[in-house]
Amino acid sequence: MLINPEDGQPANYILEELPPSSPNEPKRYRLIGIDNDHSFGVTVAKKENEGKKSLKFIEVKTLLFCLKEMNEILPAEVHQHFKNIAFEEILPKWLEDLGDLEKGYQALFTSEERQSFLPLSEEEKNSWAQWFRKNNLDNVPPPENKHSYIGVAFNRETIERVYNKFKGLQNILKDNREIKPLEILKELEAPLASKYDKGFAVYPRGQDLYERFDLVDGEAYHRPQGGGFYTSTRLGPFLRSSDIPLAQTVQDLILQGKQQGPAQALIILERLLQEDAKQNHLLSDFKNLLGARAREEFLKNYNFKNTSPKDQRDLLNDIKSRQGTERGAIRRLNLKYCSSLTGEYFKGFEGKFVTYLGLQGCSRLTEDDLFILAQGVPSLRCLNLSHLQKLVRLGNSTPLRVTNRIFQLLQLKTLIITNAKAFEEIYINGPQLKEVKLQNCPNLQKLILETPQLQDLDLRGNASITDEALNKTMRFILQLKNLYIEGCDRIQEKEFAQTKSYYPFAVFKMLPSGNKEHLLKLLRGEETIAKGDGATQLVNLKYIPTLRGLDISSHPLALSTINILAEYLKKNTTLTTLNLLDTNINSLQAPILIKSLQSNQTLTELTLEKNRIGPVSAIALAGVFKTNTSLKILNLRDTDIRDEGAEILLPALQDSHSLTELDLGGLSCGSGAKSAKALVQFLKSNKTLTAMHLVRNAVWFANSEAKNFMGALAANTTLRTLNLGWTYDLNPLYVFKDEDIQRLGENCSLTSLSLRKANINTSEAKILGEAFKNNTTLTELDLYGNRIDDIGVAALLIPLFQVNNTTLKKLDLGDNGLLGSRPFADLFIINQSLTTLRLDHNKYYSNSGNLGSLLFLTLVLRENKTLTEISLCANHISDADALNLAAALKKIKL
Repeated sequence: MLINPEDGQPANYILEELPPSSPNEPKRYRLIGIDNDHSFGVTVAKKENEGKKSLKFIEVKTLLFCLKEMNEILPAEVHQHFKNIAFEEILPKWLEDLGDLEKGYQALFTSEERQSFLPLSEEEKNSWAQWFRKNNLDNVPPPENKHSYIGVAFNRETIERVYNKFKGLQNILKDNREIKPLEILKELEAPLASKYDKGFAVYPRGQDLYERFDLVDGEAYHRPQGGGFYTSTRLGPFLRSSDIPLAQTVQDLILQGKQQGPAQALIILERLLQEDAKQNHLLSDFKNLLGARAREEFLKNYNFKNTSPKDQRDLLNDIKSRQGTERGAIRRLNLKYCSSLTGEYFKGFEGKFVTYLGLQGCSRLTEDDLFILAQGVPSLRCLNLSHLQKLVRLGNSTPLRVTNRIFQLLQLKTLIITNAKAFEEIYINGPQLKEVKLQNCPNLQKLILETPQLQDLDLRGNASITDEALNKTMRFILQLKNLYIEGCDRIQEKEFAQTKSYYPFAVFKMLPSGNKEHLLKLLRGEETIAKGDGATQLVNLKYIPTLRGLDISSHPLALSTINILAEYLKKNTTLTTLNLLDTNINSLQAPILIKSLQSNQTLTELTLEKNRIGPVSAIALAGVFKTNTSLKILNLRDTDIRDEGAEILLPALQDSHSLTELDLGGLSCGSGAKSAKALVQFLKSNKTLTAMHLVRNAVWFANSEAKNFMGALAANTTLRTLNLGWTYDLNPLYVFKDEDIQRLGENCSLTSLSLRKANINTSEAKILGEAFKNNTTLTELDLYGNRIDDIGVAALLIPLFQVNNTTLKKLDLGDNGLLGSRPFADLFIINQSLTTLRLDHNKYYSNSGNLGSLLFLTLVLRENKTLTEISLCANHISDADALNLAAALKKIKL
């Protein structure tokens, strides 16, 4: 057990009969190892696998672990002898003897001879190859690549393993009066014990020694027909598995006592003995530490692995006796590698002040022990259960819910279970859990995490987890931000899993027009749900915790669907855009949906256009803006909230620090006096709005508040976009007053102005041009559908196109009855700022005496250096003129 033989096959042992000490004494024998060069290796080694991941295998092989005595109670005299042996005296003497032996070995060979036994270096291989080619000996094999090492090789890990095994062996014997060697091996080297235990399971009889060895280790040997066991492991690879390289420099350093030899191992052993003496002294001082913080710091750096079971129990009892008071309680309790810790210790444990508990490597802890623990630590925030070799499950689920066993810690925020080789299943309820790390548990197959707050789930290195297992637990997790599944080879749809949704196909099936790539982008938050997709299956929205945008416009929604959507909005923390345009929501349904936004702090854009939600919904929206601080864009066009609804809503929006765009188009009816007054006050008070749309609200400009409204617009310094169009459609008799237009031009922040279908005539166009002649911010002007002729356009543009004004980039003059006269064209030739010009639905055609209009346009295209887009839709241009225009376009870069 202490030396880990790599080549302990039957032929490497001699059974010698000992002479009797008395005539009646039964016969006694001893085993003598005669070939021990492959000893003190690692239990689990790595083997290269042709460029792939290294393979792990158990390197130890010995007939001794197959003896029937391994499965019998250790004789009392042997038990007593090893329990009391002074290994701290034996090991130094042994290393000194090895040092003398090392010197004897080195004296037998010169440096050149020792080097000749080592593997060839790359330089030596190349040198030999050149010599063979030079002497035409290509068919002669190169010198044999040997792996012989002259010396006694050690490294730090080797002597530490022997030392810790010796200590562990004595601790086991002191803690057990009757124990089998195989049970001792399980405590010292669990993988090794598991390997040889299989031999006794198949061949339990005492006389089956060779059968057991052949079953367990036979495959590692060559077996010629009728012959014995021949090892295939050479010394070189064996030493390299223990990180001992084969090189001449290493041999020289060993000879000098500087590295990798007995002399260096003796220095390391002395340090280990000193550290143990110091730790034993510290252990005796622990009980004298007065402050809980001092004892906490002691345990943080203390390793129970090197402490006897008796000392462990004394220390645990001292800790337990002080945990009942807040003054004496340790809050961050580290008990790592405490082999004496069991569930019995936690019975009656007053751990109400413990917030962190580290139980790494506490080898005797089982699931039942942890359930006892959970009852005594109600305030626990972090639990570390790594390296628990006996932990098979933590909670379990069965088809019958009544028999489920759920592990629950209500305050727990972090759970860590790593390198638990036997761990198969976890079923935990943690309402506050934010981080779960389940790494390198190769047998973990079932996991149900009822953890609605979970943000980080680390499942790396769990080779048994399947898509189905992950799918079952993801439905409980709605706020996951990070999912790690590297090394989970049985998970097929990794790209879906890493979107952290309820994956993969529960969501995919609800999107009739979706494909795999669209779904992936949707789940990653890179796309919105397409128009109409899944509108009737919104119940599945909870399975897309990363959803950023939802567009179900033009799809009528039932009341039951609206209730589902409202519940989703209350809990969702990722959705930023919601488009409900024309979804048939009425004044009874809308408040249900709107009130859910009071607790939502992520939605930034809401569209309710073309839903008759009525004034009562405006009241609900007013309540939302008392608590909601995220909504930036609100579209209420054509929602029938009327004059009284606007009067209530606008005051609530005055103090909003988030709203940047507001669409109140087509809302007013009646006199509009009250809402117009509220709108004026809103424009004076709000400091965040940058875009406002007031289309089809002519009544607001036809009452006594019109002057105040234009004055508020003129003084506003935050608005960048203003839409006052379509007043003509609502009230053909209404026209803007001259003074209204003049005040509008005083605004010094607008960059985009729409007066589309505002019933502006030629004289008003001239006033508009004069009003904006000193403006240096306007970049877009929309005058589509007014009554401005060529002369009016000239009157408008001459002030705007003056030398000092070079900001206007886009101009829409569509549907104004323009003819395209020469003065009209000259204006665009001299302008050096305009990039987009729209002339749709005018009178550009080649008859009725207007043959020159397209020629003038061609001239504009040739002379103007900034235009990149011109639109001439619906102008009745003939095919011949279109061809002439195309020919002109070939010569310019438009």
